[in-house]
Amino acid sequence: MIKKKWLPILLLTAVSISAQVKVIENNNSKFTFSWELDHFDTISVEKNEKKVISLSFSGENTLIGEVGQPAIPGFSMLFGTPPEGHVDISFSPQEIKTLKLTSPLIRVFSSLDETRQPDLNFSSVWISDPMYSKTGNVKTVQFVIKPFVYDSALNTIKVLTKATCTINFPQYISNPVSSSFRSDFDRMMNNLLWNYQIARGWCKRKLKKKTAKSYPLEPDEAYVFKIGDGHTDINEATTNENGIVKITGSKILDLFGRISINQVVLFGSL
Repeated sequence: MIKKKWLPILLLTAVSISAQVKVIENNNSKFTFSWELDHFDTISVEKNEKKVISLSFSGENTLIGEVGQPAIPGFSMLFGTPPEGHVDISFSPQEIKTLKLTSPLIRVFSSLDETRQPDLNFSSVWISDPMYSKTGNVKTVQFVIKPFVYDSALNTIKVLTKATCTINFPQYISNPVSSSFRSDFDRMMNNLLWNYQIARGWCKRKLKKKTAKSYPLEPDEAYVFKIGDGHTDINEATTNENGIVKITGSKILDLFGRISINQVVLFGSL
């Protein structure tokens, strides 16, 4: 790429991403969003000849609860984070409603006798403890919002209808990044991480340099040109990354004489 367009540090201001989450601030120091749950469903179903209630809401992407526990739909969010240090989270409930159910809440069922979510813990009522992992060369942190709290004794649910949350990231030097995604991997990561455009700048990427070979080539030998993105490890499927062969203009003249550049063709395949 000859020219790059660098992105400003501050990216989003009050951008609606889904029915529940609105991004308020997204930068190197923090990610702030609001949570709103305008509508949810309580559906009466029959299980083992008993009526139970199943909860659901638009945008839910995970089921909270181990086998035999109440089945609570949740909302999982994945963020990129600096490779060193830990995040600090501030979650502020703003509106909570209480609803009486007509039947007990449905329980989680599984034929497998194992823990479904061994790393999922809730020190807070409404949001899980951070769960760290790594995707490619990006350190990630996952949170799960639990918008319902069930009281089996009273057969009621408390519903988190409005809240705000701020995730504070540890200080870390950020590298400038291009505003465009040049690979399928980047586009995939942008769909996975809420702050991938920022998190890209926290990745440590080392250039892998290759020297150029000079013409003439060895006789009776085929040369394969394989081009990568100039970095090691992630998103690479090449064996000789950025390997090139240099053929000077004078050598072309020696081979073909004075010809038009339009008659010089480079063949390649992907």
